[in-house]
Amino acid sequence: MIKKGDIVVCTDNKTYESYLTLNKLYEVTQFSRLQSGFETYDDYVTIINDNGKEYSYINTRFLLINEWREKRLKEIGI
Repeated sequence: MIKKGDIVVCTDNKTYESYLTLNKLYEVTQFSRLQSGFETYDDYVTIINDNGKEYSYINTRFLLINEWREKRLKEIGI
């Protein structure tokens, strides 16, 4: 589970290209579960984005750095 202080890698910047860079490292300033609809909750990662603003994004846009590393190694067969 992601927590404050963790380093995450952006794996999805669709519709946020001006704010997030693919494969860039970001430090988590907050991790929270927020209501996103009627009885629907999603986990959000708060980071300092590329514009220098603290902003929350749905956690599926990021992987913990060690998870990202393992995924990349598997992709190249290591």
